[in-house]
Amino acid sequence: MPAPEDYVVQDRIWYQGLMSIPKGEPYISSVYKDAFTDDMCFTVSKILEDGETILGIDYSMSAIQAYIEKMNSTDYGQAMIVNRDGLIVGYSDPALVGERLSEEYEAYRAAFTLANS
Repeated sequence: MPAPEDYVVQDRIWYQGLMSIPKGEPYISSVYKDAFTDDMCFTVSKILEDGETILGIDYSMSAIQAYIEKMNSTDYGQAMIVNRDGLIVGYSDPALVGERLSEEYEAYRAAFTLANS
């Protein structure tokens, strides 16, 4: 799959995080929307022993999202997963996955802020 035209690896959160830690250490990113698939994922990355090659492995959140949608379809209620940055990474309404909690649900802003303090 080719990269989107506006894809710049140095702008990606997993790359920036990896560059901010000592070489040779693995970096686990926060959850983000993948530029290639639009799925929510997180990346585990590491600079290899040659000091230049970067290995990055994406882990998709699609199975978790499918489970959340299944919960909603069986009338057990709704579920939402929000990362520490306030990004909705899983939700009963898949249209809101990838959006910011504070932008979509202002009523939850105070609870989210308190939980992260």
